[in-house]
Amino acid sequence: MKAVDLTPFGRFNRKLRIDHDEKLKEMAQKLGVTASFLSAVEIGHRNIPKSWGEKISKIYDLNDEQKQILNNSILRSKKVIKINLNVIEEEDKNTIFKILKKYNMQ
Repeated sequence: MKAVDLTPFGRFNRKLRIDHDEKLKEMAQKLGVTASFLSAVEIGHRNIPKSWGEKISKIYDLNDEQKQILNNSILRSKKVIKINLNVIEEEDKNTIFKILKKYNMQ
């Protein structure tokens, strides 16, 4: 049986649980979701709810460094990023378009 790969967020979350001697179910209850939903988020089958960065930071009283690691792990785990081009300068838009073109995403 193949082991399930965790997203960067999943790895951070699992370590956080281990550091707090918690099971998946206990963390899920604190976040107000089922254990299966939390597990699906950790392996990238579900999107990370927007409120979780702040919520996890508060629940586990994360310091600034931990918050930064958490937020980076959330960003690196995203599969889709929406960009509001109305608030981006023209030069930056050109950079974005070059990247999109490179990966055939236009």
